[in-house]
Amino acid sequence: MSQSATLVSARLEPRPWSQHLLEREQEINIVSHADWNALLDLFEDVNYEQSSLFTAKTFGVENTVCVVVVEQGEVLGGMCYGRVNVPVLGGVGFCKVGPVWRPIGKPVDLGRYMRLVTALCRHAKNAGIALTLIPRAHPVFTSLESDALADLGLKARRMTQGGDHFICNASLSAEAQLASLAQTWRANLRKAEKAGVDVVELDPGDYAAFEALYQSMSERKQVLLFRPVDVVPELAESLPEDLKPKCLMAHHDGEAVAGIVYGVLGDTAYYLYGATGEKALPVRAGYKLQWEVLERIRGEAAWYDLGTSASEPGLAQFKSGLMGKEGIKLQVPGEFDYAATIKAKLALKFVYGARGARRILRTWMSRLYRG
Repeated sequence: MSQSATLVSARLEPRPWSQHLLEREQEINIVSHADWNALLDLFEDVNYEQSSLFTAKTFGVENTVCVVVVEQGEVLGGMCYGRVNVPVLGGVGFCKVGPVWRPIGKPVDLGRYMRLVTALCRHAKNAGIALTLIPRAHPVFTSLESDALADLGLKARRMTQGGDHFICNASLSAEAQLASLAQTWRANLRKAEKAGVDVVELDPGDYAAFEALYQSMSERKQVLLFRPVDVVPELAESLPEDLKPKCLMAHHDGEAVAGIVYGVLGDTAYYLYGATGEKALPVRAGYKLQWEVLERIRGEAAWYDLGTSASEPGLAQFKSGLMGKEGIKLQVPGEFDYAATIKAKLALKFVYGARGARRILRTWMSRLYRG
């Protein structure tokens, strides 16, 4: 665990849960998407999937709900969730990697998190829906949040998709970072540098070049890509300056051969999307791109979340080598459900049963696409 993580842990003072949940004057407000996105840079624990833009790509604008809890005149935190409506039963609010609750520059207070979750559950009950929360993958806070959710009575359900997150310790010096890499990863990085791979940052108006490379990769590998890559220009246009994603492109002999989209949000940088052309592998362009990200975020972020391997052995090996000896492989314990009524419990069973069937269909469609 890095020094920054140790310091964060030390600031958490264990106290009885009853002290955390003392009644305080609260307001639970549904806010506009624009107002919600403008609030995000107040918090350390932000993720792009907590933006209304990302949520709307999955659930639709009309089913994207942003909730802010104000306590004694101060913003306590909030969540953006996608609502899945179920006739008669109400529905389920799906909050991925949320809520946000750690304000920048303030000591960590787990009681704040518990009061916020309690208020959000009250919102779900009043809205007549069940609520699912998925904690953010974080070397310090995933276990703390998961334990708190269990103590509050939310029911853990095993995640059926995702797997381990590969997280780099981004607080290392350049020398220590290089030493942390797997030996084969360092060798491939040297090959990329020897081949003369050059990395440049795209202007937001030139993002179409990355999208074209991404689409070309999908067709070449014969896979269906379900993540909304077209959301990036909207994120760049609408989010506060510090949260805007960045796009790097790797060139070899004047040709764009690979690209990557990432962003720094609070204490963590996130790998969002990657794309490669046919000429990327021979010159090891992906290695040069990821190393460039680590160079750029040094001093800005404590961690670099590479995401999961999506059960692809080659991708797992690549990310594991980049994570290196000083990184952390982390499994999010599960999804946590709150249901105040019988109808809400039935809605959970219906929605997650249907989701399992949809994932089977997606797998079948991808295999069919590959022929």
